[in-house]
Amino acid sequence: MSVKVITKNTDKISTKPFPKIMSNIFRSVVLFSKPGHGTLLMPVLKTHNQLFGDSQTVGFYSDGWDMSGFTDYIGEISLSND
Repeated sequence: MSVKVITKNTDKISTKPFPKIMSNIFRSVVLFSKPGHGTLLMPVLKTHNQLFGDSQTVGFYSDGWDMSGFTDYIGEISLSND
């Protein structure tokens, strides 16, 4: 599966209702069904993985995401089965 992320005007602040797409400072992109429950669409930066040892891949699901580091994602995401 490939994921293409196009970010548009990330300076806007939004409070979209759940379900929604959110991202964090490490550029992880997660589709949340409700607070704390979500599926990873784009893993964190490689440098973060090297520092902290995270190894989640696309499709990783958790019901324990720490929401404090996430903000609403503004942009476009394309999924494909290439």
